[in-house]
Amino acid sequence: MTATITKVEDFKDIMAYRIMSTPALVINGDVKAAGRIPSVPEITTWLTTAAMAEEQASRSGHRGLSNGGANGSRGCRDLGRRTGRARFDG
Repeated sequence: MTATITKVEDFKDIMAYRIMSTPALVINGDVKAAGRIPSVPEITTWLTTAAMAEEQASRSGHRGLSNGGANGSRGCRDLGRRTGRARFDG
């Protein structure tokens, strides 16, 4: 799985996901957690599920399973606090 990690701090970008509390984690355009730091097993499950969906889509010839970010990127974001958490775009 390929990943691009980006920390998002711009309030407008955070609000685009209708997130009211940080930190938050977005994977492939879907908010997975907001207002808390998710556990390692949760993140592992979410990333595994995203990778499996991407693999299935590539086998069927489809790309872009989600709306991604504003620039069409896919992956995951940590929105908000400066905790060292990150955004994953896979």
